[in-house]
Amino acid sequence: MTADAVAGAVERFDLTSLVPKDDRYAVLRDLVPEAFSEMELVLEDLAVAMGQRVVDPQEERYGLSWPGKAAAVAMQEPDARPVLRVRSA
Repeated sequence: MTADAVAGAVERFDLTSLVPKDDRYAVLRDLVPEAFSEMELVLEDLAVAMGQRVVDPQEERYGLSWPGKAAAVAMQEPDARPVLRVRSA
């Protein structure tokens, strides 16, 4: 076998290091952009976006509030259980 034949038969691998964390952050940034501030993940904002925590109006960094705001945010994504029904045959 000649050197050219051997070089053609050798599979070339990309030797650059992959950082899976960066890919995951990019996907998360696309899905939940409100959880990021200046390209950094803010866990408190992620918890609010996922419905795990309701923001207290006293904790907000800006002054946009109204009576019933917390209830409106909680109602934004209602529980799906009452909507899903099993059809009886």
